[in-house]
Amino acid sequence: MTVTNVLFKKFPSAGEGTMTKYRSRIVSRKKLRSIALKMKLNKLVIAKVQRPLEETSIIGNALEALLGAIYITKGYRFTEKFIENKIISPYIDLNKPEKLDEDYKSRLIEQCQAEQKRLDFITEQQKEEIQPSFRCTVRIDNEELASGTGKSKKKAEQKAARKVLEYYSRNWSA
Repeated sequence: MTVTNVLFKKFPSAGEGTMTKYRSRIVSRKKLRSIALKMKLNKLVIAKVQRPLEETSIIGNALEALLGAIYITKGYRFTEKFIENKIISPYIDLNKPEKLDEDYKSRLIEQCQAEQKRLDFITEQQKEEIQPSFRCTVRIDNEELASGTGKSKKKAEQKAARKVLEYYSRNWSA
C-alpha cells in the first residue's frame, strides 16, 4: 500500500495500468531480493539451501517478514515512513521507472493485443530434473517462435517472451 501511495504522489497523472506496472516491478521478488542484499539482510538470515543464499528468494522473503514485524509492532504510519525513508528513497530511483521494465510476458501480451495476434504460452514441467524445471514455448498465430526454461513457470515464460521480443519486435508487422 505504501508503494502505491508513493507512486500516486510521484505520478498523479499516470494511468492505472502504468501505476500497476511500476508497483509490480518495485515489489517483485527480484527487486526485493536486491534491496534486501543491499540492506545486508543476508548477514542475519540462516537457511539450509543447496545454492548460495543470495541467489534465492529467501532474502526477499526476509525483507517482507521484517516489514510485517514492523507493521505489527509499530503500526501503519511508522511502517510507511520506514518504507519511504529506508527502502524507497535509498534503493529505488522513481525518476527512472522505465528501467524497472522486465516483465517481458506482459509486454508481449500487450504487443499481440495491439497487433490482433493470437498468443499462446505452453508451459510444461520437465520430468527428468531433480529440482523442478519448466519449459515454455511461445506461439503467435499458431507459429512456434521461441522457448525458454527456468526453475519456475514464471521464469520460463519470461525467458521465452524475452526471446520473442528481442528477435521479432523490430519487424513485428512485417
